[in-house]
Amino acid sequence: MRYVVVGGVAVVLHGVMRFTADLDMVIDLAPEQARTAMDVMTSAGFSPHVPVAASDFEAVWDRATIMQLDTTSVRVASIDDLIAMKRISARPKDLLDIDELEKIRG
Repeated sequence: MRYVVVGGVAVVLHGVMRFTADLDMVIDLAPEQARTAMDVMTSAGFSPHVPVAASDFEAVWDRATIMQLDTTSVRVASIDDLIAMKRISARPKDLLDIDELEKIRG
């Protein structure tokens, strides 16, 4: 399954200290990939939402950073992509995340 971690977990993985209670991912919407991902996620009690246009997946995938978490490698959205996604949401916590991500980006 091809996916990129986004949202609060991605912000934390890039070095921002903050709490998050969920895991946001952008999943490849190729038919086989999407079907597998939706089956796995819904059977685990998660619900799908669309934060990124399907046509944008490849660009987000290509710019993602591969991070090693213990014994697993994960793709995490780039700081620039996270900032762009959070600007669209524009919730108070997203605006705080943008400030912190911009500091890290330098």
